[in-house]
Amino acid sequence: MNRNLDFILTRLHLGILENREYKANFYMVLLFDSMTVLTMTALMILIESVSSVSGWSPFDFFTIVIFILFNAKITYGTTFRFFNQFLLTGNFNMWITKPISPFYMMITKNMNGANIISILFIILPLVLYLTFIQTGNIFLGWLIFIIGCIFNIFLEWCIELSGFFFKNNTFIRDPIYRTNSFLEDYFPLLFKNTFFFNYIALAPSIIVGFLSVSVMKGDFTYLYLLIPPIISIPILGLLSYYLYKKGLEKYEAYG
Repeated sequence: MNRNLDFILTRLHLGILENREYKANFYMVLLFDSMTVLTMTALMILIESVSSVSGWSPFDFFTIVIFILFNAKITYGTTFRFFNQFLLTGNFNMWITKPISPFYMMITKNMNGANIISILFIILPLVLYLTFIQTGNIFLGWLIFIIGCIFNIFLEWCIELSGFFFKNNTFIRDPIYRTNSFLEDYFPLLFKNTFFFNYIALAPSIIVGFLSVSVMKGDFTYLYLLIPPIISIPILGLLSYYLYKKGLEKYEAYG
């Protein structure tokens, strides 16, 4: 276990060093993420100005975009998307011969400087909230955000580890990933007063974005949305463990 922990810490350290070694990439990532946040925030403000559905302020939209971006960075840095392709090409063979657990190698493969930079984008809205927002519950909102992130990560682990059992698991992966992406940002606000909302609210992106910001604003109406992820997290965690162990047992090299 200590060896695996040392490996994770080393990957984190190397990720930070990347920013100093490749400064051009560092600045490009900052620029790209900044433009993404500003563009998505402006788009949501524009939609709100036309529809007036949510009653949210520009700062609320700014915060929800940053939360979703931060969740995407965390998920990308701790899961290995398209794992089945890694199996089919035979590259997984190299991992199982190394002294580090293949699981830790898998979840840290995308842990790089670009993901670590994203931390900068989450500190600003927190400081602004603590400074200017007097209602709501900041810390409960952050707790909900963490729950949503864990829910998202465990869900993606289960999806990717299913690659051990399906030569092509895109029929599982693509609908879930695309639905989750589609329901980010402004879309939950368009459906929040409809019966349909109870179904789309199962998406992790709604927990980390819409629900977290709603609670920080002092709106506790939708706290019931936490019930499915809280129940699902231990189930998905156990399922991930089972898929990984059984997958290693039945794994046959491709490539």
